[in-house]
Amino acid sequence: MIALELSLGVGFSWWTILGNLARLTTTQRTAFWPNTLGLFLASVVAGVVGSFAALVLGDADPTVWMVPLGGAVLGVLALVFVAFANVTSMVGQTYSGSLAIRRAGGAATRGLPWPVLAGLLFAPAAVVVFWPAAIYDNYFKFLAWVSLVLAPLCAVYFVDFFLLRKRTLHVRDVYEPEGVSRYSFWRGVNPVAFLAVAAGALTYYVLLNPITFESASVFRYTTATLPAFLVSGVVHYLLTRLVVVPAGKGGYVEREGLHVDRAS
Repeated sequence: MIALELSLGVGFSWWTILGNLARLTTTQRTAFWPNTLGLFLASVVAGVVGSFAALVLGDADPTVWMVPLGGAVLGVLALVFVAFANVTSMVGQTYSGSLAIRRAGGAATRGLPWPVLAGLLFAPAAVVVFWPAAIYDNYFKFLAWVSLVLAPLCAVYFVDFFLLRKRTLHVRDVYEPEGVSRYSFWRGVNPVAFLAVAAGALTYYVLLNPITFESASVFRYTTATLPAFLVSGVVHYLLTRLVVVPAGKGGYVEREGLHVDRAS
């Protein structure tokens, strides 16, 4: 179940990158299918193989079972494939991080050239690479923390867009300043979303400690990620209906005279 949990963590970790990769495409088709085939189909196959291998050998670390199960040749080829696959992952993550820095840093970072932004993000990796054990020995913990935060966050996105907004997004308002945009909420902050994410993160922590990997008995049947996702989604939906919508915040109620742009 730990192997399955870590596979879920890997899947959710890509959520924040998918939208940024889609920015580079020109049509919905090219934005949708590569991500579906590459990150869904291929990742699910890899996750299933890893889960069964962990059940057979009792270890969630793929480097432990690749050579024993595949032999020297296939095992080494699989490890090389994993190494090169991580290069593309780093490129995607660096691109997303560069966009985030440029957006969040304001005028101080928007004028920085892309090579400088990328260099700033690669600098910590260039230092840590000399102490690989610090990363590899704690990588599974890192994935657990990713699930603890991103699974609830994805639930908020899913419920908000598909259930509360009925797949309707006013694109212009996404880029309008605070106070003008219908998505301003309270001074640019939606406290309900934060509470929903916190509820999901707490649920995850109760089921699985991301530091020690001590787990509740029910974890063997539910994982920690899926209950965290469910709790966040329910909390966000209920609090939005009970608090945000009656307050007229967040653009959940249509305002007269405004054009509706649809994005699906």
